[in-house]
Amino acid sequence: MKKIVYYITDHGMGHATRAVALIRILKSDYEIIIRNSNNINLFKESLDLTPFSSKPTDVGPKIKSNGITLDENNSRPIISGWINSISNNASLECDFLSKINPDLVISDISAMPFLAAKKSKIPSIAISNFSWLDVLSFISSNELNILNQCYDCANYAIKLPFGTTMKHFSNLQKTKLISRNLTQSKSEIRKFLGVDESDLIITVALGNSNLKIHLKSDTNIKIISLGGNILTGNNIINLNSYVEGQNIIAASDLVICKCGYGIVSECLSHGIPFFYIADNNHLEQKAISDELFSLNLGKRIIFSDLEHYYFTKKFIHDLKTFKKIPHDNISTTNLISEFLNK
Repeated sequence: MKKIVYYITDHGMGHATRAVALIRILKSDYEIIIRNSNNINLFKESLDLTPFSSKPTDVGPKIKSNGITLDENNSRPIISGWINSISNNASLECDFLSKINPDLVISDISAMPFLAAKKSKIPSIAISNFSWLDVLSFISSNELNILNQCYDCANYAIKLPFGTTMKHFSNLQKTKLISRNLTQSKSEIRKFLGVDESDLIITVALGNSNLKIHLKSDTNIKIISLGGNILTGNNIINLNSYVEGQNIIAASDLVICKCGYGIVSECLSHGIPFFYIADNNHLEQKAISDELFSLNLGKRIIFSDLEHYYFTKKFIHDLKTFKKIPHDNISTTNLISEFLNK
């Protein structure tokens, strides 16, 4: 059985959840070793018996305490430090790869593994909806050049929709939406939540925001907190530690979220109306938001809007609907297999 080392950036949950979606398919044909340090519990609970190795793969930008806004001042020194040590870290990573002896390295979207893979003479694939080269506009040109050199080491790149162009990759293939498949039916999820058939569900997934958000709603609206929110209001159900978030999204009637790939892709693939909050200075968020706007998908709001909404059944039933954009994980795993087995 061929062996793949799968690196996932230590920034953000969406990278991890889409990696889970792909690994659940790939692990039937390949031995997968996960390399990551910030989402180990997610991988443990989502992927039975899949080996992992906890190791920082990169350093992403710092986000301010509201869970959305880019903190450039605090991001710059830590990212610069990581990039300027990337060659040394790649050399250390070569020792790990020599022990594992994989047939392929995949990275979403840490740059260091591509350099380590090239030094180790192992083919590599980038999978993402953006690259750090596209979004780290606040670092020096020299540091951007280092990132570019690392990404140039990738043999193949698979670009997801809703993101930046990633045009600096020379061998780039576009793919379809990636999202985790449901592990329960909608009726099973609602039963698990204890929600009556006549009730509606609003799910709030605003990242690790420390803002106290009070949502006003009728009693037949159940509000689910998913992923670290601080919510007050009627009928709050706290699921901040729940792993299979795609199940909750699919059972929802409205989702309020940050503009990140993970939750947005799950809303799109199940046709769930969503409001999202984005920071234009965070260039991945801006790229996602721009594409959503161009396709007339979702509704962009700001935090203060939440203070003025009163959620009723009529409010939710009157929301604009859209045609689902089905996710297609198999198309991407087929691209990986074709590359690995050619």
